[in-house]
Amino acid sequence: VWIEQAPSTDDVDASTPGPRHFDQLPDGVVVRTPDGLIGWANETFVSMFGLPDRRAAVGQTLEQVYADAWSDAPDRTGLEAGRVALATSLR
Repeated sequence: VWIEQAPSTDDVDASTPGPRHFDQLPDGVVVRTPDGLIGWANETFVSMFGLPDRRAAVGQTLEQVYADAWSDAPDRTGLEAGRVALATSLR
């Protein structure tokens, strides 16, 4: 579900509880700031990308997190196809 909302005057902070019901989803979920940076991520997203915690995603773009996840991969043949799919899927 995508709902366009006016930007909040409050900073999105990874240390705040956030929408905990999103932690129960099997899909990775992020909340992006108006400038396109990750402001919050659910635990599934953290696990999917091998991040140590939510704070590691905050302030990065999805593209940066994705590229970092591939940085140690011995076979990077799927990297570019994944980037294209990511760019196509972003709303």
